[in-house]
Amino acid sequence: MSTNIPNKTTALALNTKAIEGVDKHFAKVKTLTVAGVTITPAALKAVFQAESDANKALDESEAQRIKQLAATRAARAKARVMRAKLKKYILGSYGTEAVDMLVDFGMKPPKLPTRRTVDSKAQAVDKSRATREARHTMSKKAKLAIKGTPEQAAQAETPAPAVSAPKAETPSVAATGAAGSTPSHS
Repeated sequence: MSTNIPNKTTALALNTKAIEGVDKHFAKVKTLTVAGVTITPAALKAVFQAESDANKALDESEAQRIKQLAATRAARAKARVMRAKLKKYILGSYGTEAVDMLVDFGMKPPKLPTRRTVDSKAQAVDKSRATREARHTMSKKAKLAIKGTPEQAAQAETPAPAVSAPKAETPSVAATGAAGSTPSHS
């Protein structure tokens, strides 16, 4: 016996065919014994019709739910806009001293602007620089200064190192390293 459960469309088609089959083949039969249960042809058709009716009712209720959901979303959006307009009206008419009035309407009072201190601005700049350095981010001009060399050319230019004593750093390299560094702001 197959345990496949048909989808709604297939079940509707199967129920319609089963009802037609009962009408065609069992119209003159008073009762049937199906799996040990005695049933009339009308009751047999009612079983199939009940599934079709239930699926139809489910589809209608789902369509109604979708309509109600759309209406709820539209009403929610309209109320959100109206709350914003009401808040602007209260603030415009009664000023920022209308804090109690805003609270009565369930609205938060506007935040008062605060002036940043020089120290907080300097800390923000230092933090920004540290973040850029940690992430290795560069400006457009800094990116332009970076030049790549193809691997073949790089290998051809650098001869194989000979085994010898380590060389001291040349003054030109030390000067470039010192010129490329930026003074730190403490």
